[in-house]
Amino acid sequence: MHLHWLLPVVALMGLPVFALPLYQNDFESSDLAGWSAGGIVLAPNGSTRFLGLFDRNNSTTFTLSGLTPGELLYFQFDLYINRSWDGNTTAFGPDIFTVEVVGGPILLQSTFSNTELSGFEQSFPDPWNPGAPVSNAARSGAFAVNTLGFFAEGDTTYRLILPITPNSASLSLRFSGLNLQDAIDENWGIDNVTVSAVPEPTTACLLLGGLGLLASWRRFRR
Repeated sequence: MHLHWLLPVVALMGLPVFALPLYQNDFESSDLAGWSAGGIVLAPNGSTRFLGLFDRNNSTTFTLSGLTPGELLYFQFDLYINRSWDGNTTAFGPDIFTVEVVGGPILLQSTFSNTELSGFEQSFPDPWNPGAPVSNAARSGAFAVNTLGFFAEGDTTYRLILPITPNSASLSLRFSGLNLQDAIDENWGIDNVTVSAVPEPTTACLLLGGLGLLASWRRFRR
């Protein structure tokens, strides 16, 4: 009897549960399904295409259906903060970016800054608190800096992962900026979006067990 396949399955039961992708979009094609606003934009240096350009108090909403209510999701995306974002300062801002569930909670609300001068600090990676703002250095928590080719103050990339548990089969997320100038001065964009579901441990173990059975059957046939 071939039982050796059980060992890796039992060992994997103690590992973090893997995620199953439900949606992916790097915006290199013309696919804008699910997004309410924005277009496909080519980075100034031609390195990538992304959803944008958003300025002023503009927003876009992403809607995904066919979900399992109560199932934990992870929404991962790259946020591009471009040009002269001013962070916490009230003289030109504060320059705020927000992600919220439509009709639900705010998942992220922080100020961002590309201006590396005293008085232009940002709250991210901490949340924005207008009553007692946290001051972190400009570009704190950045994934990459000046990779898109925006001139003057440049651009900053933040790779963000937001956990979400929808209470219905449809989820709508609103992405918005606040207190920004025209796109020539301050703008933002979104790229490399992935929505993943985290299955229950029982489901994950059953899937792993099925893979083990398949591997054992192939070895038996050989």
